[in-house]
Amino acid sequence: MVNELNPRVQLLLLAAIGLITLPHIGHIPIPLSVIFFALLFWRLLGVWRPRYLPNDKVIFLLTLSGIGLLYSQHSGVWGRDAGTAVFVTALGLKLLELNKKRDVYLLSYLSVYRCRFAISLSTEYCPGRL
Repeated sequence: MVNELNPRVQLLLLAAIGLITLPHIGHIPIPLSVIFFALLFWRLLGVWRPRYLPNDKVIFLLTLSGIGLLYSQHSGVWGRDAGTAVFVTALGLKLLELNKKRDVYLLSYLSVYRCRFAISLSTEYCPGRL
């Protein structure tokens, strides 16, 4: 697996994604947030030691286990909290495939969407107020 990204860019991106995910921790189950930060740590380790990154089979097994964990925690993917959990899990799994500039763009767009969703979660809708 050839990694064409600068390690400094990867570290900045991973730090930003970790900070962007922090506001969502209260809206997803603890096992999913632990899985996300374990995947983030695994990817941080992979910046300096690329051979520690998983191959395609391991990523596929991690994806299946993530889907199973999502379904066991939310009984589906519908609803605000379940949707947040799906995006956080997908973001964590995508971190392991960070190899090209295209992946950086995809992670950046997912992170912007996460920021937007965090803002919508923080504002409460109050009917009758102007």
